[in-house]
Amino acid sequence: MISVDNIRQARERIKEHIRVTPLHAAPSLSELTGASVSLKLESKQVTGSFKVRGALN
Repeated sequence: MISVDNIRQARERIKEHIRVTPLHAAPSLSELTGASVSLKLESKQVTGSFKVRGALN
């Protein structure tokens, strides 16, 4: 089982390699779901990869 402490340690190991990525409103998805939907664009990471966290950890 992954603990909160494991997550904190992983964050410390990779934090200088990760940039904060923007949230973008998704009006079409919001309309389809009836909820406010935002997309987190992990493709904006320096590597352009969705898997950068796993690779660095």
